[in-house]
Amino acid sequence: MNLEPNHNDKKGEKSIDTQKKFWKVDEEKFQAAKKTISESPGGIECLIIDENTKQNLTMRKMSGVFTDLDYARSIVRSISMLKFFDHENILKVLDIIKPETETNSKDILMITEHMEGSLYQVIFSKKSLSNDHIQDFIYQLLLVTLYLHSADVIHRDFRPSLLLMNKECLLKISSFQWARSLSGEGDVNSESVLPLYCKTPEMLLFEKHGKPVDIWAIGCILTELLGRAVLFTGKDYLDQLNKILEIIGTPEEDDLGWIQNQAGLKYIKSLPKKNRTVWKDLFPDANPDALDLLDKMLVWNPEQRPTAQECLNHPFFQDIYDADDLIVCNEKFVWKGNEMETSMETLKAMIYGGSESSSQ
Repeated sequence: MNLEPNHNDKKGEKSIDTQKKFWKVDEEKFQAAKKTISESPGGIECLIIDENTKQNLTMRKMSGVFTDLDYARSIVRSISMLKFFDHENILKVLDIIKPETETNSKDILMITEHMEGSLYQVIFSKKSLSNDHIQDFIYQLLLVTLYLHSADVIHRDFRPSLLLMNKECLLKISSFQWARSLSGEGDVNSESVLPLYCKTPEMLLFEKHGKPVDIWAIGCILTELLGRAVLFTGKDYLDQLNKILEIIGTPEEDDLGWIQNQAGLKYIKSLPKKNRTVWKDLFPDANPDALDLLDKMLVWNPEQRPTAQECLNHPFFQDIYDADDLIVCNEKFVWKGNEMETSMETLKAMIYGGSESSSQ
């Protein structure tokens, strides 16, 4: 990757040449650092430096956003939420740079604060994780979940690779691509695009779902922190469902009332009785309070899972719990981008015009 100045540029600008694509960087504001953070078919991230503060920032180019309406909606929703929310565990968007030419009008160029790594890198590294580390990571996730749920937003896609982290172990949500607003988006159902291992029982059964899906996801992250591996590794929907039941056991009749999918209900009832796994057998070195919290989070019946507030009140956090840490959002996030008349131009206006959401 070449980060040297392109001599065809206007004075005061540098071009970052990435696979023959050009990003314009205001040289008076930013210095292009010679480092690619990540690269994928969906875009590329590079490190830049703020010339005034000398702080490292991340510049991300998302390619081909405005080529498909559904994809554009999901990305614009994600950016809109990043801009709307104000919480220390949510990545801050510092600037959205409007393209100068029609050639780049299908892409989005975004500048955010810089994070050195992700929780995924920590989990699957050889670095030891103490109980204090695990406690702090889950505490942070529950704090930001409490905040999001107070705004009637469910994230639905908590996974370590999307949870960025700095050297001080501060976690930040970096994407809301599959998040949904419960205020204005109607019934929320599972999309097949969500990663399989992120799906809860209610998602696997194509049921309506809400805030309990995020509690399940955090419980799954807790198991990854404890075991340094993904717990549920199904190959398809049915296999994933069976993997879950092998661990949490076959649900009792009283825990099946929420299932509307008759084919799914019939399948669950046809399964042989399986007992719930003893978490101590899976994670023998874990803090007993962590295992007790895990036992409450990974529950088949979504109606029986604790809220984020109830999780924060758990004894696992008694050493670090501070009521001042509990922040709620003063407004409900209401997404209007799914309305039938929404066009590409409307979505672009949401990004570049500042009208990313409405609030109640």
